[in-house]
Amino acid sequence: MASSLNFYQRANLSMGLAVILGFELAISQWARNLDHITLATVWSRADTLLWIGFQFFFRVKVTIDDHDYFAAGEKGLRGLLDFLMFVVSSFLFVLSAVLSFLTQATAILFILGVLVLTVWVLFGAKEPMKKTWIFVNAAYIIVLSPMATSGFFGAIGQDALATVSVVSHAVLFALLFIDYHESKTHEHMPDY
Repeated sequence: MASSLNFYQRANLSMGLAVILGFELAISQWARNLDHITLATVWSRADTLLWIGFQFFFRVKVTIDDHDYFAAGEKGLRGLLDFLMFVVSSFLFVLSAVLSFLTQATAILFILGVLVLTVWVLFGAKEPMKKTWIFVNAAYIIVLSPMATSGFFGAIGQDALATVSVVSHAVLFALLFIDYHESKTHEHMPDY
């Protein structure tokens, strides 16, 4: 029998749901402006849909890992700081989800969310995982830099941006797979 959720776990699940609702809002706003949706219109936004897919699976990973982390329900100053870092990063991820069709804005907000997570890791993570998480978070930021800076401030030509986007998304998904594996997310699955 599953135990009841503590405050932190309920907040974690709520923020995970908020991100998913953000994707639904972004997609519905995009679709509302179309006369009809065809394969061609979907294909024209394939990079954005890949981005939404990445954010979705990233959020699933974070929600599962944080659910396990918050099971302890640590109180006091440490618990408050953990919770504040969680809330700030989650809020940035919600905004990133809502603005998924605005490439530069969504990437900047996501990077800021990852930076907050990285600070949280620096000051609160268990030592065996600290280096791995910092490496993966830094890699996320580097890979997202072309999106956040309009192709490294124009250094990447318009004709090459589509290729850079496909490669970036492939690398993001590869990093996410590494993140799932190294974090042992599968071991943090909550009880039924």
